[in-house]
Amino acid sequence: MPGIYSRGKDRMGRTRWLIRYELPRDPETGKRRQKAEIVYGTKKDAERRLREVLIGLDKGTYTVPTDLTVAEYMTDWLEKYEADHQNKKTISTARYLVNNHIIHELGFIKLKDLQPYHIDKLYLKLRKSKEKGGKELSTRTVRYVHSLLSSALNRAVALNLIPFNPADKVKPPRLHEKEVKPLTDEQRKRFLEAAQGSRLENLFIVALGTGARKGELLNLTWDQINFKDKTITFINMSNDDSTSDAKTECSKRTIPMFPDVEKALRAQRTQQAKEKLKAGPLYNDRNLVFANEVGNPLNPSNIRNRYWIPTLRKAGLPENTHFHALRHTFATTLIRKGIEVRQVSAWLGHKDPAFTFKRYHHYIPAKIDEREAERINAMIFQE
Repeated sequence: MPGIYSRGKDRMGRTRWLIRYELPRDPETGKRRQKAEIVYGTKKDAERRLREVLIGLDKGTYTVPTDLTVAEYMTDWLEKYEADHQNKKTISTARYLVNNHIIHELGFIKLKDLQPYHIDKLYLKLRKSKEKGGKELSTRTVRYVHSLLSSALNRAVALNLIPFNPADKVKPPRLHEKEVKPLTDEQRKRFLEAAQGSRLENLFIVALGTGARKGELLNLTWDQINFKDKTITFINMSNDDSTSDAKTECSKRTIPMFPDVEKALRAQRTQQAKEKLKAGPLYNDRNLVFANEVGNPLNPSNIRNRYWIPTLRKAGLPENTHFHALRHTFATTLIRKGIEVRQVSAWLGHKDPAFTFKRYHHYIPAKIDEREAERINAMIFQE
């Protein structure tokens, strides 16, 4: 219960009053929280302060008195973020962006004084800044910074450290996605022919035959391959450089292993066994399906420069063709052949089939063959 208690005078002779009140329960633990403040002055001053607090709690505008800086708060939040996430790449990226952009630019500001203006200015500066290698920060990176900051400030609101989230009043830069076009039937045929003999031929075949993201393939391990049941289980690591469906992704899914994919995986296992034998004790076996010659993870830049672009050139395809085109080719081929969008959505790992429909509906054939027309007619009028 709220209360006011005399605490005598301090060394400077100032009259002190202790006020106690109860905060909303902790949003994470559900436990009760009590707060105490020292008020200097008369009892009326203490009563006035307690009244302000209770009104603020009733209206939802109360904030805990704090001199925390953005740097101090973000450091605390980052510890919780790291505890809540298991993926090392996700944690590493978040730590880098928080420390090098949010804390670096806003850290000196007191959390209670942080305003939309500061955040808007941060995004503007980030869009003009460059990474260590001189490459400009991408719009996607700035949006990721916004996502992290907004999440952190939402927690600050829940903890009554600030009355509102200033990031909610700032729009991050719009993401203008470059359209990734699927390969045509002719292009797909030329690509597969050009990939023959390449060290990553099997990677390309599996990508085309599963619709998996590059990151999922580079993190694929042999225990996710079930040759007996002819299935593959993919885990979305969200760390590739492809067009992200972050809001619509399932983290884990099992899909059927089609015959050509199985053939490619068995060939990959044989190829890997030979490389292990050749490398001897230098081979670092991480159980990866697709690794370099000594077992370490494949480098995306090497994939592009040493294998992807040479294959595109050999196939007579544009060099700006994205690896993600294989995923789109898988999806559009299935849809054009009449596979239900819901099934395609599940194999792609989308949470919502509506997202899949929105992205690929224009590939659904308007015409059907005569046999299919007769089957549908029978369903409607004869069954």
